[in-house]
Amino acid sequence: MKNILNKYYLAFMAVILFGSVYSQTQISGSVMDSGSMEAIPGVNVIIDGTNIGTVTDFDGNFVINTSQDAPLTLIVSYVGYSAERVDVTSASQNINVMLSAGQNLEEIIVSASRRAQKVTDAPASVSVISTRQIENSAQVAEPSRILVSVPGVQIQQQTANSMNIEMRAGSGVFGTSTYIMRDNRGLITPAAGTFFSFQQGLSNLDLASVEIVRGAAGVLYGPGVTSGVVHFRSKSPIDYTGNAVSMWGGDLNTFGSEFRIARANDDKTFGWKINARVNSGDDFTYEDEAALAANVGGINSIIRQPVITNMAVDPLLSANGPVLYDFTGGNSIIDTYSNFTIDTNLEWRPTDDTNYQVSAGMTNGGGLFFQDLGIGYADGSTYWGQVQATVGNWYAQAFIDHNDGGGTDNPTFLYGTGLRQVAKRTTMEAQIQYNFDMPWLFDSEWTVGYDYRNTDSDSEYTLWGRNEDSDDYITNGIYGQGTLTMSEKVDLVVAGRYDQASFISAGEFAPRAALVYKPSEKTTWRLSYNKALTGPSALQMYIDFPVNVPAPGVLDAWLSGQSTAQRFADPASQVIDLAGLPVDIPVSAAGGGLPLAIPYGCCCWCVSCRFICSGSYASTIINTIFCKLYGTTRWIRNFISL
Repeated sequence: MKNILNKYYLAFMAVILFGSVYSQTQISGSVMDSGSMEAIPGVNVIIDGTNIGTVTDFDGNFVINTSQDAPLTLIVSYVGYSAERVDVTSASQNINVMLSAGQNLEEIIVSASRRAQKVTDAPASVSVISTRQIENSAQVAEPSRILVSVPGVQIQQQTANSMNIEMRAGSGVFGTSTYIMRDNRGLITPAAGTFFSFQQGLSNLDLASVEIVRGAAGVLYGPGVTSGVVHFRSKSPIDYTGNAVSMWGGDLNTFGSEFRIARANDDKTFGWKINARVNSGDDFTYEDEAALAANVGGINSIIRQPVITNMAVDPLLSANGPVLYDFTGGNSIIDTYSNFTIDTNLEWRPTDDTNYQVSAGMTNGGGLFFQDLGIGYADGSTYWGQVQATVGNWYAQAFIDHNDGGGTDNPTFLYGTGLRQVAKRTTMEAQIQYNFDMPWLFDSEWTVGYDYRNTDSDSEYTLWGRNEDSDDYITNGIYGQGTLTMSEKVDLVVAGRYDQASFISAGEFAPRAALVYKPSEKTTWRLSYNKALTGPSALQMYIDFPVNVPAPGVLDAWLSGQSTAQRFADPASQVIDLAGLPVDIPVSAAGGGLPLAIPYGCCCWCVSCRFICSGSYASTIINTIFCKLYGTTRWIRNFISL
């Protein structure tokens, strides 16, 4: 592991040290609305045929430093306006661009192919939310909700503080098959495939755009991306300078505030920014938690630290474990929230095709989550750091993301068991990518890259149990994608990805092919085939944890991961072991199976001996044995519960 990280470090430093510095040509100008004659901030200005460009500032002005000599062409585009092409013949040319309202077909995106391209050229269905739409949005308390109006996106508003994002491949409650990123850094909890919105700290003030790619995208982004990609892209401190403050309030005692400070030097080669945000309020409440408890497997009013025996939670001893929360006499489900975030970014842009960024931050927050087996609460702090470098056609990045999983004073837990789960996790990722052209092969453009992901979990035996010491979760993947120009109006996109996981012996290849037909500037038809890889999450592989404890030490419901094969003996030789009683019942008892009266403790009427089995779990077992001794083989179908 250490040698691998050293190799990544040396490769990354080599990319930085060998970046070239060229003579500069500076092109400047302004962009205005042709109707209102007002300046338009956040407009994309790109040198045609490259991914070199910038955006206009709050006064509609822009400056591009380039080593490319005139003449050249600028593409000026913004969502909600028709794009304009401007021919530049000299650096001293006075450039004043007027944009008219209309459909923008020149929007530049990066998420569909992991390289800059126009929306109309993308091999997938894409939507873009612009800076202007974000700034005018009312979704300040939770910026992710701006996706609610995007076609094909499902927003699951679980509570006032918790939400999930899902798209085409299906609708999950606990996890998601949509890959959610911020500036190429994954926001999905890798251990469980979840999106905890309250621990991401997204800010309206710092979002430049949101790119939504619908459909399978596993060929480029790896296993599990079967629904699509949502990419939150932050504002550059070089392109978006200045100070901004926002405050909000509303129902449910909602209150929040955020600020952004960004500075850049005069020649627009270096910038820095700081963002901070706090949000709090009352969460949704249930008028009758007892009725809710009946539908979710129970809600414990006392939350305890579990007791570990033989590398696993001991439900019997944990029933008297140290008390962490005591909700007796009130609402058991936590109905308030408070989230805090701060992050910073340094950006260095020495040339038009060279960019280095260093970012870091932390978020703290807790919130409810819902799954098939009941209700839980996740709490803790996330600390992250990221470095990125773009040098010519090379791109490299690495980031680390650590969540402390909450402590004894702010635990993560399931209400069904009333037991804390230690959910510490650390994710390390590295990526290197190269873009190149092959003019001799259908004037094609290619992208190739390599991803490394390592997720390390530490549950202190509360969640992984007996799998704690053998829970490696590492994936390596290589990918490539090419766009071949078959004719003026037809492109062929081919791609493939091979992934190898540490917990699966064989690797897997995923192909992709798409025909992109552009009959006119305003119309694009796509015919595509994708094979997206998916596999078990770390939670599905290694969990070893009781999720419901109706009778501690007697009747416990456990989740068991897939890392250990499950084997069952010949049913004819099996017996039912009654915990707490020196009694074994053959599986053939009572007509070939275990009567429901035993596990459910209900009462019934025995036809043959006319004996009423009623009362406690133990008395039901004894009465069942009594009936068996008298040769009873029939039970009345409808049980009458006392």
